Amino acid sequence: MSTFTTFAIAGAGNIGIFIAEELLKLKAAGKAKRVVVFTRSVCPREYIRCLRSRSYSSAFLQSGDDDKFKQLKSKGAEVFTVDYEKKDSLTAALTGIDVVLSTVSFLDLAPQSALAIAAKEAGVKLFAPSEYGADNDFAGKDKARDQLKTLNLPYALFFTGTFPDTAFSAWTRVDPVGGKATVGEDGSQLVSFTARPDVARYVAYVLTEKPAKELEWKTFRMEGERVSFNSVFEQYTKKTGKKVDVTYRSTADLEDAVKKNPGDIMSTLLLSWAQGKGIVRKADEVTNGEFPEWNPKTVIEVLLQNIVRGTTVLIWSSKYRYEWNGLVKIRSSHRPPSTYQALTSDPKMSIFTTFAVAGVGGLGIYIAEELLKLKAAGKAKHVVLLTRSTAGSQWQRFKNEGAEIFSVDYESNTSLVAALAGVDVVVSAITLMALDAQSALAIAAKEAGVSLFVPSEFGTQTHNLEDGPMLPKREAQEELQRLGLPYALFYAGSFTDTNFSESWTGLDPRSAHVLVGGDGDAPISWTSRQDIARYLAHVLTTAAPDQLKGKIFRIEGERASLNEIYKQYAAKTGKKVDITYRSIDDLRTALENSPWDFTSLMSLTFAEGRGTVGDVGDVTNGEYPKWNPKKVAEVITP
Repeated sequence: MSTFTTFAIAGAGNIGIFIAEELLKLKAAGKAKRVVVFTRSVCPREYIRCLRSRSYSSAFLQSGDDDKFKQLKSKGAEVFTVDYEKKDSLTAALTGIDVVLSTVSFLDLAPQSALAIAAKEAGVKLFAPSEYGADNDFAGKDKARDQLKTLNLPYALFFTGTFPDTAFSAWTRVDPVGGKATVGEDGSQLVSFTARPDVARYVAYVLTEKPAKELEWKTFRMEGERVSFNSVFEQYTKKTGKKVDVTYRSTADLEDAVKKNPGDIMSTLLLSWAQGKGIVRKADEVTNGEFPEWNPKTVIEVLLQNIVRGTTVLIWSSKYRYEWNGLVKIRSSHRPPSTYQALTSDPKMSIFTTFAVAGVGGLGIYIAEELLKLKAAGKAKHVVLLTRSTAGSQWQRFKNEGAEIFSVDYESNTSLVAALAGVDVVVSAITLMALDAQSALAIAAKEAGVSLFVPSEFGTQTHNLEDGPMLPKREAQEELQRLGLPYALFYAGSFTDTNFSESWTGLDPRSAHVLVGGDGDAPISWTSRQDIARYLAHVLTTAAPDQLKGKIFRIEGERASLNEIYKQYAAKTGKKVDITYRSIDDLRTALENSPWDFTSLMSLTFAEGRGTVGDVGDVTNGEYPKWNPKKVAEVITP
């Protein structure tokens, strides 16, 4: 039996929750003494008052009172709310812990770095960093290993390949249950697959059975099955009698897609699998034998299990929803918000004085700054900023300007409700890829008594969409309707200050060569983020609540075609812009191959004349008479 008996898990979400469950089973069997789970949740409702005044003295608080953490606590877990910016709190929470397991998301590995430093100081004996995929350096994971070496903190690495219980879904478009799949190259490349429950069983077993010396600096490579996508689809057809319609994308096509848009997650994954990088290493290096009685599920077993239990990923479409209860056909209850009615700008009529902003990143930073200016001017009482992590110098700056900063866990309804107590208006600037967090935010907002919700829009119209990657935004509006939570939509077109400067768009005139969809003559609505924020803050603090609820605001700094913009740029700078025009058919083909190719999606939206916020007569710039937004040329030229 291992000499390790006390464990701490950071990041009890996607894979972490399964590991916590398995360790708690071993605790119940007497093979572990303590299982500690860390969460970044804001502390529960009874601490709201002290948190708002920042008068609490405890470095960390036992919390986690939402359903997930209640279940873990009922099974013997110790759940702690921690602040990853406070080393003392982390060190205190890690006192007496033998092994730390990090399952934090690759999207934000900063907390893991802080955790490792505190673990070393607390005398932790083994650290398992967040891996649980293929053996690669993706998202800076190599740097995390280097840090542990520098700290001389022994680690154990767990490589698992791909999770079949999440990889096969409608979202990934590798969906045999749905009858369609898109894979890279010819689909014959082998991929390592391991289901999350099996990963958790393996990890818990070796940590409680192996001697410490057999775990330190050890690499474990496990796989439930090594199999190609073609083989999976053949097995699925044989078992169910249902054929899978497979689309194959060449390596060259995938490489081109990733080059054009590094944020194209699915093309990146498909390329990795197509290039043979989806395995945990050579077959003779696999360490399944370290757990003789493991017996993990094969991919087809996972797929057939999910047909009975429902898919593992929540996906909405206009006709169906996939959830844990199975495939359910639904009637669309969508009704577009009522058409815009003119506002009467009268500050005395507004009762909205407290605001919360979620997603304080790109646009969200500008919104926070404008609301804080209005707070300083006496037009707002409280500005609350919600964040998953308070790492970064901007948070101290926001505090100095009067903001209340809350570190929240979007998986904890309790933490969100607590943070939103007393808030009138919630503004979501959460990215499209994380709209599940907005859903949790909306549910908590309703429970907290929020009066108005501004969902993450700020682009072209979505309330009339029927399909496509932006459909989740329309479905978010439907969710707000079902909740009975009043909302306002703000359409602003494309961001002038990012679309002409970020390489993935292909629109930067300073590169001397640009990619334009269609003939380049379609009019497009353009607004800079700072101007969007000024408009939003003005309207929310000057309009009466009844003039905000259920309304659509359509704003634009300028309406101009790409051809007009590049002509203006050349006239102002003397530099000619070389333009390549992509046909609508070419763009549609690109999106059929990769629906998350945002470069092609944006170009097609523009080319088909869908790049405006609506008809010219519907534009609501006039509701802020002194707005005076910048023209495109003012933004993109010195």
